[in-house]
Amino acid sequence: MSVILPSEWAPQSAIQLTWPRPDGDFAERFDAVEDNFLRLAAAITRFQDLIVACGEDVEGLRARLVAAGCPAARLKLYAVPADDVWARDHGPITVFRNGKPIHLDFVFNGWGNKFDASQDNEVTQGLAGQGAWNTLVESIAFVLEGGGIESDGRARC
Repeated sequence: MSVILPSEWAPQSAIQLTWPRPDGDFAERFDAVEDNFLRLAAAITRFQDLIVACGEDVEGLRARLVAAGCPAARLKLYAVPADDVWARDHGPITVFRNGKPIHLDFVFNGWGNKFDASQDNEVTQGLAGQGAWNTLVESIAFVLEGGGIESDGRARC
C-alpha cells in the first residue's frame, strides 16, 4: 500500500474556510475581519471552489459572498459551527492511498487545550455529513494541528 501526503503546492479541487463568528475571537473587529474574509473568498473563487463551514447563517453569508464578487457556482456553504477560523489546523488532511484521496480527521485539541476546540474538532465530520465532498473520511485517534506539518509530496509510506 502506498500513501502520499501531497505537497503544499499540489493541485487541489477546493479550499476550505471556517468563517469567523461575530461573538468569536474577532468580536471587537468582526466587521474588518469579515471584510478580509470576503476579499479572500473572492480571490479563491476566481480559481477554484470554496467550501465554507459557517454556522447557521448560510444564506446570509452566501448573499454577502456573491455581493463581494464570488461566483455562486463556486460556493459550497455548510451550517457547521466552529470555535475558531483556523481551518488548516482543524480541517482534514488529504492523503492519497493507492492513488485515491482520503481525508484524515485527526483530533484537534485547541493547541494543547489552551482554547475550547470541541466544535472545531467536529468540523470535518460535520462537513462530510452534509456532503461537502464525496471523499472517504477516516478518523485518526491522534492529536495533530494540521497547520504544523508540511510536505514536499515526495515521502511515501
